[in-house]
Amino acid sequence: MLFINCMLVPLAFLYVLSAKAPDRRSAMYVPFFVGLGAGALAAFIHHLFYPIATIAVPSFFIKLSLVFGFETLLPVSLCVIPLAFLSVSRPREKILQFFPAVCGCFSVFLPYIIAISYAVPDLWSVVFVPAMNLALVLFFDYINESKIARFNRNPDILDGVVVYGLFLAYALVIAVTKVLWFFVFPWWIVYPVSLAIIFLPFYLRRVSK
Repeated sequence: MLFINCMLVPLAFLYVLSAKAPDRRSAMYVPFFVGLGAGALAAFIHHLFYPIATIAVPSFFIKLSLVFGFETLLPVSLCVIPLAFLSVSRPREKILQFFPAVCGCFSVFLPYIIAISYAVPDLWSVVFVPAMNLALVLFFDYINESKIARFNRNPDILDGVVVYGLFLAYALVIAVTKVLWFFVFPWWIVYPVSLAIIFLPFYLRRVSK
């Protein structure tokens, strides 16, 4: 199962990459490798703060803050912020670079976090956690395409905020679902929410064609 978790995001990236125009493909490799480095750094930082990141707390909202902060904000910020401020590309190219960067980051960080925090013999942690992470990557590609790539106008900072904000909102819903699982909410709450998260990007991509 660890091998599958390690290959899930890279294979999704290759799948999305195969559908892009040649000029778009060539622009996605460097951000992907930047993301790989960011993912390794995020895993190292998480390891340093492991007792804090995984502490058992009685508060739903404190646990949500820890899960969302360490499992989403930390790795994503480490790969997106350098691209946003150090890249000399135009705003359009910068925004489109976020997706391959996040794919590279999650290719390293997600197998680590699943092995560390979700390595229990439970159907939800074994199947649903990797599937929700894959859905997050595909959702990010969808909003990139629908909000930026299909429009001829030059995007501005607000467009980047919208794309990044939608991505974080979706990731927050995933974090809420994880915390529901941590607090042993009934399966008839956790499983339907997880399935909705998993199938939403596939539905959006289908209706947008």
